[in-house]
Amino acid sequence: MSRLSIKNNELLKLSILSFIAALAPGLLLGYTKHPAFYALCLPAFVILTIRSGVELDFEQLRYRKFKSFLGKISGEWKTFHPENELVLLKKRGSKTQVRGAGGNRHVLVDETVTGVFYELYIMDPSHTQRLFLSSSEDNIKMQALIQQITEHSSLRLASYNPASARKR
Repeated sequence: MSRLSIKNNELLKLSILSFIAALAPGLLLGYTKHPAFYALCLPAFVILTIRSGVELDFEQLRYRKFKSFLGKISGEWKTFHPENELVLLKKRGSKTQVRGAGGNRHVLVDETVTGVFYELYIMDPSHTQRLFLSSSEDNIKMQALIQQITEHSSLRLASYNPASARKR
């Protein structure tokens, strides 16, 4: 394997939600034979074909941040150096979710969820410049991605150690 594509799943989730939002009213109200419904179908389908991510070429030591639209990939290739390293950062974060309660009552429940997530980067040796590859709450998924990259490239996993911390 000389190339690896890492797709951004957040854009896919947004595309699916946009597709549903565009078509759901017509389906629910029975307007599937109305011309306006078909006018919404084409943009909704196009939204589903949009992708983005990072593509790595291990043979030529290059990468590109890509966008894909209707199967056509665009993005400028840039080189990375063999001494670059993979760095997995473990972060804590929280998000607030607002939900409505069922029944006749419309009560909003405000809930803050705190959790751990992981971000994978390719960094230069000083760890001051980085290329974002992927993020996930699933450490096993991230370890599998790291293994896939290290098996097919000269990149190795390293601990995060920025140059500013090394100078002290």
